[in-house]
Parts: sequence; C-alpha cells; structure tokens
Amino acid sequence: MGPNSTNPRNWRVALTVEFTYTHEQTELAKGIIVFVGIFDVDEAFPAENMPRFVAINGASLLYGAAREMIATVAGRAFKRLAPLPLMSFHDICLHQEQHESEAPNVRASRIPARC
Repeated sequence: MGPNSTNPRNWRVALTVEFTYTHEQTELAKGIIVFVGIFDVDEAFPAENMPRFVAINGASLLYGAAREMIATVAGRAFKRLAPLPLMSFHDICLHQEQHESEAPNVRASRIPARC
C-alpha cells in the first residue's frame, strides 16, 4: 500500500486473501486471491489522516469484493461452502499503530492490507 509518487492523494492498495475450506479433514477448496485497488482521496481530507483512512477503507472495499467472488465460486461447489467471515480492518490498523513504537521502521503509510 502506498501513495502514487506523483500524486500523494492517489493510493494503491493490495489485499491478499488466502482461504481453505475443509470438511471432515478433506480439503474441498483452497486458494489465494490478490485484489488491487486505486483510490483517490479528496483534497478536503486531512493529509495526516490519509494513510489510516486508505488502509481501513481500501482494504474493506477490496475484502468485500473478494468475499463476494469467493462466495460465488464456492456456491457452485458440490457441498455449498460458507462465505468468508466478515472482518474489521479498523481493529487490525489499531493493533499495528499500537505496536509501531516497537518497530520504528514501520510507518502508518505502510500498513499492509493483508489478511
């Protein structure tokens, strides 16, 4: 995740979703999906809040799309598979922000959108 080098209000967010469906110790489906989104942040939005805003909202939008895509594919399986669980990226970002002091090389603008 990060801003465009020529336009700091244009952000690229990548989200990787790994999933495995099992039934009675048999693997029914497994996959890795990578979604990439480009997001523009309005000029009126405070620049200092952009990294957190983009991390939470960008990851949430991409996860929703990934969840729907996996549900569509899983719905065609022999045994109907349950959709991916709902997630809150707010909690993930909050946890990372609380531990930034332990890892000084991690900046808010580099919060990975990965689950």
